[in-house]
Amino acid sequence: WATWCPPCRAEMPSINKLFNQFKNDKNIVFIFADADGDLSKSVKFMTNRKYKMPVFKVTSSIPEQVFSGALPTTVIFDKQGRLSFRHEGIANYADKKIIDFLYKLKASE
Repeated sequence: WATWCPPCRAEMPSINKLFNQFKNDKNIVFIFADADGDLSKSVKFMTNRKYKMPVFKVTSSIPEQVFSGALPTTVIFDKQGRLSFRHEGIANYADKKIIDFLYKLKASE
């Protein structure tokens, strides 16, 4: 995601809601990759909005099947590290379908 990306900014409230729902679940991990190239700018964005989501600087290449350059891109991996969900563009991550998907994925082997 990037601070200059309007769809990224628009979906942040729903992602924050989802994050808060699962933040204490050790089986679900959220990783927000900074596409700004300026981690401090992204951290400031989160802090100013009182979001507690962790933002990370990308320090290696990301496989194209995971990220092709479109923002925002959301990916979900299963316990074995297999890509289970990939979406480019804005979405409502507070939607029951996403929440149910995470619970189902968490319960699967």
